[in-house]
Order: sequence, then C-alpha cells, then structure tokens
Amino acid sequence: MPGFDTVRCPVYGNEHCEAHLLATIEDDEGLVGGCLNGEWDSREEHIKGELQDALLAGRANPDWRSEVDGIYHELLARRADLVIPDPDADTDDEAAPIIDEDSFSDAWLDIGAQKVLLSYLDEWLDSLPGILRKAHEIAHSPGLTWSGTAYYAVDPKPIPQRFVDEFCVSEYIPAPVDQKLS
Repeated sequence: MPGFDTVRCPVYGNEHCEAHLLATIEDDEGLVGGCLNGEWDSREEHIKGELQDALLAGRANPDWRSEVDGIYHELLARRADLVIPDPDADTDDEAAPIIDEDSFSDAWLDIGAQKVLLSYLDEWLDSLPGILRKAHEIAHSPGLTWSGTAYYAVDPKPIPQRFVDEFCVSEYIPAPVDQKLS
C-alpha cells in the first residue's frame, strides 16, 4: 500500500517502532483520534472527570489551561441537560445532582472536545525539544485516505506524565495496568 514506508521510526528507522513512539494524532475522513503513549483514553477520561466535577460544583478551576476552560464553558452552556437529580435517590431531598453520562458524551462529541485536546497535544509536542515528528498518509482506495502524525522521542517514557503535569490541574492517577486502554 502506498505510504506505509513513511511510518518508520526516525530514531532508528524501524517500521512500527513502539520503543520510541510517543504519540499519534490521526485523521480518518474527518474522524480525529489519537493516543499519548498508549494511554490517551485514560488521560482524556481524567480531563472529563475534572470537567464533570466542575459542572457539578458550578465553577471552573481557575488554574485550567484555556483549552480546558473553553471546553468547560461550552459544557456549562448545556449544564441543564448534563446535571440532573440522582434518579436512584430515595427522596427528592436526598437527590444530589449527578452527571447524565449519555448527555455528557453527546455534548463532548458535539462541541469537538477531543479535537480541541488533540490539537493542544499536537502543539505541545511540537514545542518540546528532541521530539521527532513524522507525518504520513495512506491511501486505502481512490479518494479514501488515512493520515496522521506520529511523534517519536529517544526516551518517550517521562513525556506523558509531563503532559499531565502541565495540562491537567488535579492529580492524575493512571489506570491499573489491566484496565489501560490503548
């Protein structure tokens, strides 16, 4: 297939090198996806949790980066649909507000929150010294392509935690090994 030879590790030239792969950001016919060292999903869930806590409290964290603050304000405009009384509470007096997960997921997709976070990740990675960026495009068939960017580093291990330390406000606790999503 055309394009596969462009997905070589720029550190040692190996195909599909996991040892130096730091992150990928992909665009498949407008669907954006990505990962940060195989743990993007758990890190995105952490950010969602921060936003949900803020929606329940009714106030943003003043230390958030503008990207997360912008997502929060988009979600805040939909707060009436996202924060609901707990349907499992015995009485209305006990009904603490909870997040309606389905509505939150719909809003997350509708406002393009993942794309905002991945765009920030792309900019952040580009700002780091020693990061090697490798763009690629693979044609599946006429008019159908998959494109993306892979980021490599000689030592990629400390970079995901650095991202969390700089981007997220509350402490990030990684998922247990058997629950990590790739």
